[in-house]
Amino acid sequence: MNEVKKIVKAELKKQSVNFAFGNIISKYKRESIVFLDSNSEVGYIGYTFVSSKYADYNSLFGIFLSCRFGLEMSGTTELTKIIEKLKLSFPPMAKLPQCYFGFTSLYFSPLKFYNNGTISFYENDDIVNKCIELTQNVNDIFIPYIYNFINVTPALTNDILEYPYNYGYPLTCILIQCILNHNYSDIPYLVKLAREKKMYDSTSNKINEIIEKLNRYFGTNIDC
Repeated sequence: MNEVKKIVKAELKKQSVNFAFGNIISKYKRESIVFLDSNSEVGYIGYTFVSSKYADYNSLFGIFLSCRFGLEMSGTTELTKIIEKLKLSFPPMAKLPQCYFGFTSLYFSPLKFYNNGTISFYENDDIVNKCIELTQNVNDIFIPYIYNFINVTPALTNDILEYPYNYGYPLTCILIQCILNHNYSDIPYLVKLAREKKMYDSTSNKINEIIEKLNRYFGTNIDC
């Protein structure tokens, strides 16, 4: 098993794609794709190895994915930098302690990413092809969410509406996206949707604070 695991780790590193999202670049280290801004880590998506007990029957071991853009990172993305400067009086939601954006494949898109979010490896697997397939699935399924978060694209709003629990400040992120992309007319409707979905930061007191601090930061006059 150790020999197979060693081959898998080598292949994952070999197949890893280097990404460049504006000022943010990536490199592969410690079984993770690490995202960097001026050599400071802003987040990562990594491969977590688990024993056969947590993988499919008769497998050698399994792998699931974990992603984190946390408050402890030494660098910031455009979005996390803005949230830091807002100095909100409340922390990120408890389900994502000290985290702006994060997930594991165990609960996020598990039906798209193998059985229960874990890929299992067996003695007779074609390791090279399986690792190629794995890295391609990572690129196709999960990297677009990271891209939207790093670049604060309009598509970030749909990502958050679909999976609000992946974001420490879901409504705050939506509102920042609207301002940066000049989608001001969408704000009242999106605030209404956030309330309906009971997003963590969609209570009246939190919304009032977010709007006030965003207007002060951007020099805008948004209202909802």
